[in-house]
Amino acid sequence: MISKKVDYRKPERLVEALRGQDALITTLSGHAVQTESQLVKAAADAGVLWILPNEWSPDTANENLVKDVFVFQPKGELCQG
Repeated sequence: MISKKVDYRKPERLVEALRGQDALITTLSGHAVQTESQLVKAAADAGVLWILPNEWSPDTANENLVKDVFVFQPKGELCQG
């Protein structure tokens, strides 16, 4: 496991830290949508092949589910954006 300090206010530093990694595993609060969005974008820009979020069960690509369960709405927006 590799640990790197980054400044989340500098997206280029996130990309640099993630470059060369096969996967990004996030263990963030469900309320950290903006931070997770930053990490997902940086991982995509860095060419990371796999992103494994800490929640597994909700299908946030399912629009009806996202509409019905308010706590999934920020994740649905992230999936669409």
